[in-house]
Amino acid sequence: MSRGRDIARMPASLVDLNEDVLLILVCFLDPSSARQLSQTARAVHVIAKYRALESITLGSFEKTARFCKYMLEDMPHRLPALRELRLHTKLPEALPDVLFHYIREGGVLEGTARIHREARLLTAMLTKTPNLRVLALHSAEYWIAHASALADVLASLRHLQEIELENAGEMTEKFIKFTRASPRRLAFLNEQWYPGHQDRFPLFPNRRLCLPSVEYLVAYDPVHQSGEIKGFAWSFPNVKRLDILRVPRFTREGPRVWVNWPSLERVRGGVFSFDWTNVNGVHLLQLINRLSTTLINAHPTTQRLSEESVGPVACTSASPAISSVQPVALIMHMDVTAEGQLLGPIVESSARLRYLAVLLDDARRPNDIAPWWASFCQGLIGTKIICLEVRLPDTRIQRSGQALASPNSEEGMRYKRAVVRMVAKSAWLLPHTLRYLSLDIRPREESRWRYDFLAPEEEQEIWTPPDLHWWSVESEGGTRRTSPLDAEKGERIAAYLRSVKYDYTRHLNGYSSSVIIRRPKSDQFIMYTTYTSGSYPTPIGHEIVNQQYLLHVCHQAWRDFKTHSRVDMGAQLLNLDDDVLTAIVAHLDCASARRLSFTARGIHIIATYRALQSVTLQSYESVAAFLKYMLGRMSHRVSALQKLELLCKLLSPSELRLLEIESGELKEQYSGIAVLLTDLFRGAISLRVLVMASAESWMAYDPRMVNALCSLQALRVIDIKLLGERTSKFINNMSSAPRKLVFRYGSLVQPIHGALVLEPHFSLRSVTALVADNLDTLPSPKDLARAFPYSVALDFMRIRATQPEAWRRTVRALNDEWKTTRACSAANTVVANFQPAVLVVQLDVSINIEHLERLVTNSTRLRYLAILIDDSHRQAGIGSWWCHMPRAADPMWS
Repeated sequence: MSRGRDIARMPASLVDLNEDVLLILVCFLDPSSARQLSQTARAVHVIAKYRALESITLGSFEKTARFCKYMLEDMPHRLPALRELRLHTKLPEALPDVLFHYIREGGVLEGTARIHREARLLTAMLTKTPNLRVLALHSAEYWIAHASALADVLASLRHLQEIELENAGEMTEKFIKFTRASPRRLAFLNEQWYPGHQDRFPLFPNRRLCLPSVEYLVAYDPVHQSGEIKGFAWSFPNVKRLDILRVPRFTREGPRVWVNWPSLERVRGGVFSFDWTNVNGVHLLQLINRLSTTLINAHPTTQRLSEESVGPVACTSASPAISSVQPVALIMHMDVTAEGQLLGPIVESSARLRYLAVLLDDARRPNDIAPWWASFCQGLIGTKIICLEVRLPDTRIQRSGQALASPNSEEGMRYKRAVVRMVAKSAWLLPHTLRYLSLDIRPREESRWRYDFLAPEEEQEIWTPPDLHWWSVESEGGTRRTSPLDAEKGERIAAYLRSVKYDYTRHLNGYSSSVIIRRPKSDQFIMYTTYTSGSYPTPIGHEIVNQQYLLHVCHQAWRDFKTHSRVDMGAQLLNLDDDVLTAIVAHLDCASARRLSFTARGIHIIATYRALQSVTLQSYESVAAFLKYMLGRMSHRVSALQKLELLCKLLSPSELRLLEIESGELKEQYSGIAVLLTDLFRGAISLRVLVMASAESWMAYDPRMVNALCSLQALRVIDIKLLGERTSKFINNMSSAPRKLVFRYGSLVQPIHGALVLEPHFSLRSVTALVADNLDTLPSPKDLARAFPYSVALDFMRIRATQPEAWRRTVRALNDEWKTTRACSAANTVVANFQPAVLVVQLDVSINIEHLERLVTNSTRLRYLAILIDDSHRQAGIGSWWCHMPRAADPMWS
């Protein structure tokens, strides 16, 4: 009773709470509940309203107009609160056919004035929403057509993480092309609701768009939207998850297209959406079409994906789709008419397939399931499936549409027991490679699958409903049998097999596999490890609540290594599991891993692979020896290389002539090593960091090196020294998306090779850090801003080479006051131009305090000041200087 009375007085208690505590409580509410809470009391109105405004979904023009007017009122806290905005509005069906004609003629179509006003209100509101993270805009093309400034406003939103556009076209392309944000999720929902208009707007036909930040792409038939799938692979090179929302009924005519999408991990779509082949296989494929032996008459149209109804297709149609992406995990939808003999070719279409999940939702009785299950198991014979999940929802209905029996009734329980008994007793039908079996017989009214297979496993909660059963399939005395397995353990094993952490080339015998998954109703992540042993694995659950446990084991093993002799520790390491050994080696630096590789033959490959990940070469001889070693018979060496530093200086052919060196033998040696270096670059598919001193010289000895460098797609840091024509060609034509570019010259004399030349239309949006050694070897600041628009860090390390005399006078000046005045004048100009909020400066105690005061006041945004005193040994001077310091910094504190 006392607890009930406390709950009844809850509104009054909320008012009495501290604002910080109340804010924490409100953060746990969804926006709808927060909106209702804001109407209960004036004291909680502002806090709850702020939470309610974080996520807004509008479905009509009238609501959109009212919301824009409400947000633009004189309440400054509303606009910064907006985090997610979803406008699910559609323009009238007859409007697009005549809209563009009237706008181009300068007239206003009757009845569209209201839409123009709403579009301008929306533009004005979005101009003042700096914290917007999620934007969903339906009829996007027509919104921008009514307010042309809307595209520029949308492009200026820096913090957008998710963008969803419906009816994207020419005007919407401007927004995507010039966006200043780095979205993680991008969705194109070009659902057409009038005929013939879709062919007008192919997206990105000239491939000028590149958004390397996009990891999740939702496309309404990318083949149709972009003209070819290569356009999407070019525009979004780092996509990991692809969701195709349009299901064609027939395969398009023409040859199959080969696509190089190296980062693609998970794909969902229809069987006829894959008339393209990815060079690299994906890890997971989900097919939405229901595979059937009997087909309903279909006509040549397309169909939007739906969880409820997707047109059936022939079983044989799935093989080309699976073959094009070669998945490790496959999710399919079948009906009871699918024959088992057709399943074998489907599964065998991917030689890498180890995980299979099947949905069968049209079975009414166990008598329907039994023949299908026997035929299904027969079709799996000879495959390499390790884990099989079967979803058999209870769909028994009467003609009136009422449920025949509730799931918990006596008849419903008999149905479940019959299905579970049938699956559990059929171990002898299963393929010999199968280790884990799952059966889910939840009612049909619930969701089809327990998880969103395109979402990473670490973002999903483990869900173990009562009707979920797991078995481990074991072999004993030459016979196969199933034993019950804890559902949570089985879910973790399945999650690991679906994750990209799973290596299909390795057997599960003696295998330790880890996967991190979120527990239900908890923000705590745990690491779950499954150990297997024997002919067939027997998983034993071991929860490691502390994630640092594995790291502790690695450090302890490494301490043991340092206290034992080399031979003894090599023997001890050989007794460790391969995964633990790999984890130990991963925490070593490359030099230590190189030494460890000599301890024992059993750990040589693992340690060598780690040692080759980062290589630094400082002499011409070491470069030659390293290239011969890497290009030997062991092809795995080149693919292990992730960081390469070539710090040796190399004279170019022009420099040999300039220095009057006539040595044909030396030039021939340089050319031979350059050819080997080109071959190394062609196979270094994992190279992420490249440092090249004398880059122009290396490329001069083998012109093919430029094309080899341009083909590297994993580069993230590029540091090159000595710029020229060939290095300019490499920068202008690279296929990678680097985050950091460093251009070094290394000399204060006039350049011999030349400067970096960027093409007029060159733009690299992925670069966020730009470092320049000498500004004279680079284009103008205006051209740099155009070529690298998203650079957030600039580092200019060297004085201009065109002013050597002024530099000498400054350095050699004996008059400290003159030198200080000159330096402070230049610093004042820099601070005034950049208006920094944070300033780090190096001073000596001889500086006049008026100069420091002038320096501080040149930036009105300055809020942080850091000073380095490099002659503090003069105690008398620093004491006097420190006494005047607060007066100089006083303008900043105000």
